[in-house]
Amino acid sequence: MDIDPEQKLCIFHIEIATEICPVMEYFEIFLERMVLCRKAAQTLGLQFELIINGTRLL
Repeated sequence: MDIDPEQKLCIFHIEIATEICPVMEYFEIFLERMVLCRKAAQTLGLQFELIINGTRLL
């Protein structure tokens, strides 16, 4: 996880081995945690970004 204080961003980088676990399956397991990360970033006055395997999703 990276914090960019100048742009007020909280950037969560994840590398998922898709041959082991498809991205959708990962989301089914960890969706609640991602929502908590987004809410925590908002509480800190930051925008939450999620980058999976180099692709920005949020």
